[in-house]
Amino acid sequence: MLSIRKVEEKDKKILFNWANDPDTRKYSGNSDPIVWEEHTKWFEKKLNDLPDSKFFMVLSHNVEACFVRFEKKGDWYVGIVVAPIFRGKGLANESLSLGIKEFYKCVKKPLYAEIKKENIGSIKIFQKNKFKIVSDQPILKLKRDVNENR
Repeated sequence: MLSIRKVEEKDKKILFNWANDPDTRKYSGNSDPIVWEEHTKWFEKKLNDLPDSKFFMVLSHNVEACFVRFEKKGDWYVGIVVAPIFRGKGLANESLSLGIKEFYKCVKKPLYAEIKKENIGSIKIFQKNKFKIVSDQPILKLKRDVNENR
């Protein structure tokens, strides 16, 4: 059973560990390891940047399983990180869907995602959630319109 809540201060260390997982780094825009001090500054800034950041934690049976983040960078962008122990268990699709529903409760704007071409699993998950490829250079850019219903 999945549930969703806003990210809290207590999630800082968990997200740091997930972000530095080798597979997470491999598919991130910047593949360099993240330093704790940089993560802490980023986390505090984003946690308190309510108009331009929406961060959600998806739990599986009350255990942190997936991080879904929405950030305004001109347009709104969404990203997802599944906890290493939950990868391959089919949680990403439903987690992304839950995150999008929460996002659309407060923001009614199109969503974009940028995904490396070799990250086939993520591309498929976003496409299942009504995202369409709008550009493929140098990485894939996908878009989901507000009126796409699930």
